[in-house]
Amino acid sequence: KTKYITIQEISTKKCVNLECLMTKKYKYSHIREAHNEFEAYLRIKGMSTRQFSFLLDVSEVTARRYVLDTTLLRYYHMRIIANHFNMTVHDVIDIIEYDLK
Repeated sequence: KTKYITIQEISTKKCVNLECLMTKKYKYSHIREAHNEFEAYLRIKGMSTRQFSFLLDVSEVTARRYVLDTTLLRYYHMRIIANHFNMTVHDVIDIIEYDLK
């Protein structure tokens, strides 16, 4: 099973494999400032709001709304995200549910 890195692990540097966090686009401090785990995951993968909106075929305002409130995402959006990142829909749901607990 895939291990997801939480914001708390990034801020306390408990992440065993820090190479998995290195992106060309975002610094660690920017990832730590994410509003939720889903936004942190997108930043770790280096995906901007504009790329996310293009991926889901929605406007940038709607994409930002989806990132801030992940409960607005539909199943077919989750399927598109899962296919893009080579993961299952259940993994995407687990990332979203982490903040709902």
